[in-house]
Amino acid sequence: MTPHEQLIKHDPEADRWGDCHRTCIAVILDMHPSEVPHFCDGSPTREDKRPWLQQQTEWLADRGLAAASMCYDGASLELDTLMHWTSRANPEVPMILGGKSSLGCNHSVVVLNGEIVCDPSGNGIVGPMCEDLWWITIISMVEPAKLLARRGLA
Repeated sequence: MTPHEQLIKHDPEADRWGDCHRTCIAVILDMHPSEVPHFCDGSPTREDKRPWLQQQTEWLADRGLAAASMCYDGASLELDTLMHWTSRANPEVPMILGGKSSLGCNHSVVVLNGEIVCDPSGNGIVGPMCEDLWWITIISMVEPAKLLARRGLA
């Protein structure tokens, strides 16, 4: 795993959507962020209009990978507790944590063994995402044809 800074800083007023999520995927896969599509680009000028999750699923499947995501209630679960239990149950497994940054927008960071090991923007995680949920995503190997068939994409 090689930590990286995100290539695009979040600035929706300037029609720029931060690429922290793709940077986290790149970090976990030991790639450069430019090698991973910017799935979460919310700008009206983006080329691929499909939902970001569909784009990510297909891109990962092409590489024999899948993302398993779990959400946790942010109103009843503190960040420290979430980090402790997810990492204790999955030692040495890098995960993407979705929460709210100090800028007040949704943000992704890479966690490992209860610690943030890569914060692509440096803005930290100060609370759950705007939906009041914490998201944990783990990337794993899977047979591409089966994954796409299950998602109705094949």
